[in-house]
Amino acid sequence: MRKKEEMAEIIKLISMIQYEISAYDLIGMYDINKYSEDLFCGLLNIVFDYNLVNLNYQRLNQEYVDLGDIERGVYVQVTSKLNTKKVDEKITGISNNEAHFKCRRLIFFVIGKKKPKINKTWCCSGWSFDPKKDILDIDDLIKAINSLSDEHRYKVLVYLRDQHEDKQARIRIEDVEREKLTIIDNYIERRVCKLSNFKEHYISETSWEDLYGVLKSKSRIVLVSDAGYGKSELCKRVVNIINEKDKADLYAFYYRLNNYTDQNIKDLLPLAGQSLPLSSVVFVLDAFDEIYGSSKSIFIRKLNDFVIRNKDTRIIISCRTNFFRLEHFREFEAYILEVFDLFVINSPFNDGTLSRELVMDWAIQLPRVSRAFPPRHSAGLS
Repeated sequence: MRKKEEMAEIIKLISMIQYEISAYDLIGMYDINKYSEDLFCGLLNIVFDYNLVNLNYQRLNQEYVDLGDIERGVYVQVTSKLNTKKVDEKITGISNNEAHFKCRRLIFFVIGKKKPKINKTWCCSGWSFDPKKDILDIDDLIKAINSLSDEHRYKVLVYLRDQHEDKQARIRIEDVEREKLTIIDNYIERRVCKLSNFKEHYISETSWEDLYGVLKSKSRIVLVSDAGYGKSELCKRVVNIINEKDKADLYAFYYRLNNYTDQNIKDLLPLAGQSLPLSSVVFVLDAFDEIYGSSKSIFIRKLNDFVIRNKDTRIIISCRTNFFRLEHFREFEAYILEVFDLFVINSPFNDGTLSRELVMDWAIQLPRVSRAFPPRHSAGLS
């Protein structure tokens, strides 16, 4: 009974994928091909115990073949349509680059409705191509899955479920309406330094990083500086960058914490993003120091509980130096904002948008401080 139910769900999920690909091809929308290559790469690995990778990501002769198990010399071309001419072109291309491919077997995996009838057999150096066994389609795949052990078949089902959920999430994320935040005119890019690299009077040039880049490897960040040094503008800037560059995978939003009134952290999400998986959301919560009264301790408690329950969710929080306590932000990494002084003005991050005279007029009005935090704040950072 278990096998029958699992196979029914597997067939349903594969059929949905096949129909979607065919429908997109019908109207000339080929963006689905990248998704189908990745999906079937993983699926073929599970079913046939291959170690295929998508060669298009590695730029390895992708004009000849999509997937490859390089160690075994097995290559797979995923296609919705196939004919003798296409087979001949691929085989010729691989044969002419035999020193690179070291091919032992070439498979065409047809995700269209019908496997083509090709009677020709190709003999190559050290390998041959037989259409009867080297052209596979969805029916062949389902038969292979049906013959797997219970444990192996269940892995296929779990994989297909995950892929289906991920695909739905990607579609939703791309379609979610998002606000482009207004940044001050003539904005100068700013950098951050990890608190653990902080030195009282000197910070190595290599310690400064781009906050958007930091978020690629650190999922929870506290951004710290004195008042007026540009935390809010940098937070807004990062939200705009994520929503432009990573629109297919991430949804970032900005929330000013002076509006916080004891809500759960998830409830801070705008209505448009509330149906998204939290692993795809970037919370950018500005001005922790502006939370009013007892709500600050409530926020800390709810934040730490939320982090424990949602390990994959990305969060940036900004805070003034004199309000920052590391023990408040468990699981977070603290970063110091680069001081906006003449060093920043002369840095490569100022792309010339501002005249030096105008920037120097601004700088004169700012406190002349070192690039490190003044000693009076060091106790708050411990």
